[in-house]
Amino acid sequence: MNLACIIPFYNEGSRVLSVLNQVSKIKLITQIICVDDGSLDNSSNLIKENFKDVELIKMDKNSGKAAAVLLGAKKAQSNYLLLLDADLQNLNPKEIENAIKSARNNATIDMIILRRINDAIIPRMFRSDVLVSGERILKKADLLKVFKKDPTSYQLEVAINKYMLDNHKKVVTIANSATNYHRINKYGILMGIKNEIKMDISILQYTGLLGLLKQMLFLPEKNLNNLLARQLS
Repeated sequence: MNLACIIPFYNEGSRVLSVLNQVSKIKLITQIICVDDGSLDNSSNLIKENFKDVELIKMDKNSGKAAAVLLGAKKAQSNYLLLLDADLQNLNPKEIENAIKSARNNATIDMIILRRINDAIIPRMFRSDVLVSGERILKKADLLKVFKKDPTSYQLEVAINKYMLDNHKKVVTIANSATNYHRINKYGILMGIKNEIKMDISILQYTGLLGLLKQMLFLPEKNLNNLLARQLS
């Protein structure tokens, strides 16, 4: 199974390098695509200098995560895609490898969400560790169909979830130790809170309250770790 990894980023600097340090260790990934969403810092130059094998795409202006991922998906030369955020901390290559092996060994699975097991308690109560996890494996054909509904920026993950539920796709989760670099640490308290609110509003605009509740209640959460343990034993 060929699999391309797409990493969109905007002004992530050394954080994206940290992610690439781990991703580059994963031999099951056949293509790594980084999409610069109009960064104003030197992120792209850092990638060019340190990761010669990474395919780098630069957008002319900041257009949001969804637009960056779509551009990366069109560039991908594989049927399966691994989506990763560029600001992940404590990314574990072994966990990613296990997820890829699960997709490879279970043809009936349409998407694997890498559930953020180290998220805070309140986000986990509302299933944010699953619903808005930016780490997931899915088929390129499915992702391109998601984009026909025109999700923007913060809406990408819930748009994928909606597509999977509406089309009765098989979705499972697997443990993921990584966490995002908190927006407050990135932008400061006021701007960080503003971005969090902006994200929540954007998600509700796409799903509606009932649609979001449907995802919280019915998005499958079968855990594959036990299955992996049997396969690898």
